[in-house]
Amino acid sequence: TNANASTPQNIGLFYAQRSDRLFYISSRLKYLSNQFGVNILVVNQVTTKTGNRIVPSMGLSWAHCINDSYVLTRKERSVSANGNGTRFERKIELLASSRWRRDQEIKFRIEAMGVVVN
Repeated sequence: TNANASTPQNIGLFYAQRSDRLFYISSRLKYLSNQFGVNILVVNQVTTKTGNRIVPSMGLSWAHCINDSYVLTRKERSVSANGNGTRFERKIELLASSRWRRDQEIKFRIEAMGVVVN
């Protein structure tokens, strides 16, 4: 192993290269979207920090590349009087957009026939 792999200079270089790759991928996806008239959805794993602050795994660089930001959530809830049945309440919420009004949400469920908007 390289003893200097975790030096501040190498860590900084890693993050700079990572940002460059994310910007390149973003530009290619935007080109394809415009060229073929399609929307492209990229899923970014997130974690919740204290205070309900959402932190995206792809970091701040990716956050500056996107046009719209959505959050998908799923809550488990009981649907029978005795508590035996479980149903998942799913929701997609628009968090940020330069094109759409913020704080919009749609509740939906997934059934055998597909996605059903509530």
